[in-house]
Amino acid sequence: MVPVTIHAIIGSEDIIDAMDLRAFGAGPRTWLDQLTYHRRDRLLIAFGVLLLVSSLIIGFFGYGKFWVPPELLRLAGG
Repeated sequence: MVPVTIHAIIGSEDIIDAMDLRAFGAGPRTWLDQLTYHRRDRLLIAFGVLLLVSSLIIGFFGYGKFWVPPELLRLAGG
């Protein structure tokens, strides 16, 4: 019983030392920041969504076919 108790005490002291060396409990343990959108970010997101929707609408009406160089078509097997 004595060796088990001594081993548990020594092991817990090692864990305590490791936690102290890593400053456990000294402050927040994360490097993540809260993401906040600014006006510039919202405008850029809106522009991207508008560009996506407009290109989809143009594509559904048959306009906006992309030009692909014939060399690339031959490489792709088409």
